[in-house]
Amino acid sequence: MKKFSLKVFTFFALLFFAASVSAQDPIWTEDFDGGLPDDWTAIEVAGDNSDNSNWVWTDVGATGTTAGATPPLASATAANGWMIFDSDANCTHEVQDAWLMSPKLDMSANAVVRVEFSQMYRRFNDVTLMMVSSDSINWTEIPLGPNLTANDYSDGSSNAASNPHIQSVNISSVAANQPEVWFAFRFLSDATTIDGGTGGFGCAYSWQVDDVAIYDWDDAPTIVFGDFIFYPPLSYSTPVSQIKTDTFGFFADISNTGTEAQMNVEMKVEVVDDGDGSVLFTGSTVLDELPAGTADSTVFIDGSFAPELEVGTYSINYSVVTQESPSDLDATNSASLPFEVTENVWAKEPAPTIVTRPGGEPVDWAIGNVYKTSSDWVEEYQANSVEWFSQVVDGTLEGVRVSIILAEVKEDEVLPNWADFDTDISFITNPGLTLRAFHDFEFTTTDQGTFQTLALEDFNEGTTSVVLKPGNRYILIASYEGDYKETLHGFNDELDTQQTWSTVLYTDQWYNAGFGTDLTAVLRMSIGLKGVTDVKGRTLPDESLTFYPNPVNDKLNVELSFEKPELANVTIAELSGKVIKIDILKNAVNETRQYDVSGLAAGTYLIRVATEEGSKTKKFVVVR
Repeated sequence: MKKFSLKVFTFFALLFFAASVSAQDPIWTEDFDGGLPDDWTAIEVAGDNSDNSNWVWTDVGATGTTAGATPPLASATAANGWMIFDSDANCTHEVQDAWLMSPKLDMSANAVVRVEFSQMYRRFNDVTLMMVSSDSINWTEIPLGPNLTANDYSDGSSNAASNPHIQSVNISSVAANQPEVWFAFRFLSDATTIDGGTGGFGCAYSWQVDDVAIYDWDDAPTIVFGDFIFYPPLSYSTPVSQIKTDTFGFFADISNTGTEAQMNVEMKVEVVDDGDGSVLFTGSTVLDELPAGTADSTVFIDGSFAPELEVGTYSINYSVVTQESPSDLDATNSASLPFEVTENVWAKEPAPTIVTRPGGEPVDWAIGNVYKTSSDWVEEYQANSVEWFSQVVDGTLEGVRVSIILAEVKEDEVLPNWADFDTDISFITNPGLTLRAFHDFEFTTTDQGTFQTLALEDFNEGTTSVVLKPGNRYILIASYEGDYKETLHGFNDELDTQQTWSTVLYTDQWYNAGFGTDLTAVLRMSIGLKGVTDVKGRTLPDESLTFYPNPVNDKLNVELSFEKPELANVTIAELSGKVIKIDILKNAVNETRQYDVSGLAAGTYLIRVATEEGSKTKKFVVVR
């Protein structure tokens, strides 16, 4: 028997790299002391060749008719002057295209190249650009204020809140490790740059620039998430009847990539209802200090979340910041992980994004998703159907065969952490599994790639659907063998669950992380109530379930009455048995509950209470 904590079937190579952080002094500076330096170049690409149609040195700022709308640049070295392109002073309504180009610089020893500068700028039918080149012929364009509109200042304000506004531009994609590098400040106003201002182009405000510096370190937040951010739900999609006992815990790896210790570092998580934006849970952990150079330190959030949720979409939002700068969030120090609660569908993914199979010489293989039922059942639920996505490289799927299997884990023999699961034996004869459904399916579609749905039948009983056990793990499997082992299966590669025993792979053995935790298989399972009528001899008294009003418009008031404390399931469902809402009550005797049915369409529905003693099912009507 083979025991392990993580196994990933590798069919591609991963490259890792490390970046070092140098001292934070600039490696090059220019403050335009007294005029345009000899090694800088002011280029008028398009204009009227007047005194104001190019970049010039100034120590007073804008001089056009709207000079008061852009105050003089208050840079750190403003006393010795700065550079300006004064569009308003050159208000000819002709194209203005002027470049302020740096000297040639040697960045061959610098893996990071970042330009920082002070500016005063207000937009009006123009754009400002950073141009970068490694040969002075071919230039890469970097917009400096892509979200600004007419009359916005460069800091995004409407009142020049920042003077100077210091902007940072990482030009490493072009300049890193290059022996020859040029960069330029480009002002452009033409027919393509009109952004809502009246009067056409070629008569904007001005752009004032000073204190240009180059750094060889990245100024992105130094407190960042590592590669591991835990995805708490067992599945991306969980039926409403199964979600309530899937308790969420939260943890992630964080790093300090800077050269200084960071104090009062807070990692925070929120669970948010995407429907109305309400925050359902907030938790945080504060570290007094995160030393410089700390890499992938695992931090756990205090507390857990019991997801007593209704059908809908939700987000788990992680962030890590210092308490002194709580709003400085970007993709490096924040993450939003989606999940959903469905009426009846289990899924590990929102949609297929890629198809794949094991690499190398084709082998028989199987992919599976692990689903776990809720532990607080007194109802009986059954697996009704499955859905998956297959594709072939050439031709169509017609005639291709796949085996669809539902295997039940023997909970009294397989530990919760799977440590004693025999990883060498397939699903057919594995002593830790019982086959509950086995279908040899042949595609009849001529599509190249398609979703397929299949109704399940119990392998042993021969009956429609498979009755599920509470608190039990199941593996839904698609197996491709023999002539069909080159068939591709659908996966999602956009949601890294960081979980083992979620999507699993079997080839020569079981791989509990499949192709990697960032590939989740498209293997979905639909469930429902086994029955929606009360069983003779196991019917609860009529007074065990009463409710009002009926018909109802928005709030249904329900009263429960039992002779002794009971584990009770209150279920609202469609007449077909599709579950809409479930409420799990422990030690219930006399309970009053209120359920919001305002989102239901007009019609007749079931309300049902079940205990270990039996059930009582009644109908109510929603009116609109």
